[in-house]
Amino acid sequence: LLSHLKIPHEDFKKAIMSLDTRTLQPNFVIQLMRLLPTDQEVAALQSYTGPKEDLGTAERFLFELLCIPRLKPRLQCFVFILEFNARLHDLSENVEVFTYALHDLKQCTKLGKVLERILAIGNYLNGTGPRGGAYGFKLEVLTKLADTKTSDNKSTLLHYLASFIEKDSPDLLTFPQDL
Repeated sequence: LLSHLKIPHEDFKKAIMSLDTRTLQPNFVIQLMRLLPTDQEVAALQSYTGPKEDLGTAERFLFELLCIPRLKPRLQCFVFILEFNARLHDLSENVEVFTYALHDLKQCTKLGKVLERILAIGNYLNGTGPRGGAYGFKLEVLTKLADTKTSDNKSTLLHYLASFIEKDSPDLLTFPQDL
């Protein structure tokens, strides 16, 4: 790691203290975070009283790092700053896709009518019990349509729904093409 560091240790320390994004690259800072000294290594370095010149390059570098207050949180913030624009770009793309999908779902009236049928069937099956007369349902219920079997175990609630819509409103069966 130190062989890739092309600046003096003191300048490196200043770059971390000032969060200089031009001097330090994200990959280097991430690697540095992984190689931070353990508590035992910190104690050994802090107990050293001899001249710094007698220390090896790595030890002198760590000695300089230990002089930086709140080093680990500072490096974590530094990585966040360095990666912020890339993360923002990725999230912006996801939000844009989600927004388009939501718009398409809102515009698809056929899907709304299919969901109304599902709610009506669910309310009919649940009758006047505590789960009957619902004003809506969670989307996870849709996955249970294929799991709910008829009394003879020959078909599912999803099969019944498809045949019901085919007889009652066949135009609703084309809702996937509207999305």
